[in-house]
Amino acid sequence: MILLNKKQSYYIKKSLGKCSNQSLFNDALDNISHNIEQQASQENPSHRGVKVGDIFRTSWGYDQTNIDFYEVTKLIGKHTILIKELNQERNPGDYEFTGVTIPIKGEYVEGSETLRKRIQKSGYDGGLYVKIIHSICARPWDGSPERYSSYA
Repeated sequence: MILLNKKQSYYIKKSLGKCSNQSLFNDALDNISHNIEQQASQENPSHRGVKVGDIFRTSWGYDQTNIDFYEVTKLIGKHTILIKELNQERNPGDYEFTGVTIPIKGEYVEGSETLRKRIQKSGYDGGLYVKIIHSICARPWDGSPERYSSYA
């Protein structure tokens, strides 16, 4: 049995409620229920494919490349997520103050706050991102080590 929300119930009653043929009414209701089930079974467009446990990364800095990773801890509504900054495993490179880094999933930076962010779609390349602060955006991490540089 399919449970309809208030809007769907109203629409059905309004469009089919005056139907004198009960068989036709039941067929139409079955058709609507089938369509709703089919839509529900398809990939849910809410959260734009983002799931709890997904990792987003930032790359920012002036004269150095800082990398931060954030893990999705909760999905809220259709386009909002909670994220928290992850600790990193840094591996020094061949040159001083450079290397590659990867996140340590489930291990959060001590004292980091859980951030409530809206998932957005870029008008430039169509990719997903969340705005961390006005000039820093996090994008989904592809799983490969990220290059960093620093002065300290």
